[in-house]
Amino acid sequence: MPWAFLIGAAFPFLDPAGWHLRVGGLEWKPIEVGLGLWLMYGLSVGIRNPGAVRRLRDPVTLLWGLSLLILLVVNSVGAVDPGAALRMGLRWVAAWALFASLRVVRPGPEAARRFLDGFIAGSLMTLLLGLAEGIGEDRVDPWLAWFRTAPTEVEGFRRWASIFEHANVAGVWWALAGLACGFRLHGTSLRTHRWIFGGLAVAFTAGVLLTYSRGAALILGTGWALLTLWERRWGRPKYGLALAVTGIGVGTVLFCTDSVFRERWWPSGRPWVAARLMPTEFPTSPYPTRQKVVVYNAGALRWSWGGRHPVQLAYHLVDEHGRLYCLDVRRYPLPHDVEPGVHQVLEVTVPAVACAPRCRGRWDLVWERVTWFDPTVQQIMFGIRATGGRLPGRGAASDRPPECRSGIYLPPPPHVTAVHQAGRVLQRQRVELGRWRLYALAWDLWRQRPWVGWGLDAFRLRLAEMAGGVWPTGTVTSNQMFLEVLVGGGIVGLGLLALWAIPLIIRLGRRLWASDEGVVYRWMALLIGSTGLWDFMMGFYVVLGLGAISAAWGMEVGQVGSRRQADEG
Repeated sequence: MPWAFLIGAAFPFLDPAGWHLRVGGLEWKPIEVGLGLWLMYGLSVGIRNPGAVRRLRDPVTLLWGLSLLILLVVNSVGAVDPGAALRMGLRWVAAWALFASLRVVRPGPEAARRFLDGFIAGSLMTLLLGLAEGIGEDRVDPWLAWFRTAPTEVEGFRRWASIFEHANVAGVWWALAGLACGFRLHGTSLRTHRWIFGGLAVAFTAGVLLTYSRGAALILGTGWALLTLWERRWGRPKYGLALAVTGIGVGTVLFCTDSVFRERWWPSGRPWVAARLMPTEFPTSPYPTRQKVVVYNAGALRWSWGGRHPVQLAYHLVDEHGRLYCLDVRRYPLPHDVEPGVHQVLEVTVPAVACAPRCRGRWDLVWERVTWFDPTVQQIMFGIRATGGRLPGRGAASDRPPECRSGIYLPPPPHVTAVHQAGRVLQRQRVELGRWRLYALAWDLWRQRPWVGWGLDAFRLRLAEMAGGVWPTGTVTSNQMFLEVLVGGGIVGLGLLALWAIPLIIRLGRRLWASDEGVVYRWMALLIGSTGLWDFMMGFYVVLGLGAISAAWGMEVGQVGSRRQADEG
């Protein structure tokens, strides 16, 4: 059955942050060529199988469908792009159809083995393509030079570790390929792996919580794959276990070093070394001044935006306590393609501010309309320097912007002033970086409680920032109005769904835990339960990852059923 191998090989490419082709002015990813085949395959299975419709209505599939629908809405909010939302919706529908078809078909052992073989091959291909893209696109020589010029040993180690991040989401698929290897061998050594499943569940959860890095999944999956392959070749699981533990330990140290230093020293996600060496705050003046701003790519990656995600230089104002309370509308677009080490010089006129000299100016990079799954945003490192002085003359009154307390840029009232400290700036910048878009909004709304005294204007401003900035007149576009309704309804919907889904999940967990069909049910339930909620909140690839695990799970069920039929026969 070659289709089983082809479907398994194509499954790892179902990745919103994967490779794409520009055809007819739109970006289409290679996997979308196969989505129609998957959908037709699922429909054909439903036509051939009289019990398909009944099985598609079971609680597990319905819960998956609701999860996919929610993620479709969340991704649509993040993209604010009808074309991207349509393509993402097509991905979710196809993934759901494939998942349902696998549950309905329950293929035999041979089809299961071919599917898993194809899945492993596809995962290896994504890993190789990810490494080739990361190393080849940015060229090896500049990367080695960047590594050699690290100012500290820790930073050099962090830079060395970053090469694995070029694999991006391929690491997740490689981890799942390792799980698939385990399923591939479960027919002979299921009891040997029962404790390893639990250990992997704990280790993977710790990796996500501590490192917030998909690279940890790369090491975890590699260790698991080596373990199962070692056992298949030599039949000595204890040596394979030692090998897997070594890989997990190395990966944990590697990526904890990366994330801990980055988040501790510069909470916004920027490299702490660059932040220390290149401060970005400067004195302000009650008169307009001319500044020369040098923006340079201090990382090993090339800024390559292709015109879809413009990068802009924004001038912010910070008060004497370090609180960001007044944002200037002026933004200066930057080139779309900037090579590592290349400087871009901009001569800009900094407006006069009425709050000078009590406030300071700060230059920041702002990415417009960047969705949270864009890997390029998370990899950029930059530095900003500014020099200049006061322009001739005192400046006309019309050159001065209004007081910070007027216009749409409202200052925080006294009862929410504390919110505008480090935590407030951290969440705002993370939203600008496009990482925790909906989660950060919900967290900000909970901490700031705008309904207490701040009013609807602050809520509209927050959404306007997410949707691509505010207009000088203080108005919002139709997309931003739609975003308000969508986000507000989504928050209420998530709460209602949680009230309905939590008891259902508990019942499903009890049923799976007490199942007699194999210990794999219990450990899969533990793995999904321990990582699924956190991944879902973070906006990671929980649908894709659990879809792959569920596919392998369904194959294992098919093997168990086939073995039972053979025994009964």
